[in-house]
Amino acid sequence: MKKRTGWIITGSIVGALAVAIAIPVVLDFQIEKTMYAIADRFVPEPGWTLGGESASDHYQCSGMTGPCDSFGRFYHVDVPLSRDELATKISAAGWVGKVSGGCEPQPEAQSQVLLCTAEGVTDGYRFTVQLTESVGAEILNVRLNKIP
Repeated sequence: MKKRTGWIITGSIVGALAVAIAIPVVLDFQIEKTMYAIADRFVPEPGWTLGGESASDHYQCSGMTGPCDSFGRFYHVDVPLSRDELATKISAAGWVGKVSGGCEPQPEAQSQVLLCTAEGVTDGYRFTVQLTESVGAEILNVRLNKIP
């Protein structure tokens, strides 16, 4: 009888640990899937080149700061983007926000210069889209951060 009780307790502990491990993994997968889906709504122009992606989840952040799931992409932009074009792209993605800065190219820039920024909130995430220029090359950064 004691052996049976021991097996039941051991089985219960192992089962509880498996559930405790599985739930965060499933939740992280859902958060990542959501971030990709939101980011995919921002459609690059045909001449843009994806320069890279980065994602971080709350396990990579300080436990004291709370959730900080984030996702980012950056594109090399072949043709300068105007302020109105950036606002149109944000709207077409279904995101609501505002654009600050003129988005005007700075051909005399010798280092990285921020041309304009779009910021707002969509689906529980803050988004930031920044157009920068560095010695004639324009880069568009798209970043999503989970709102705690």
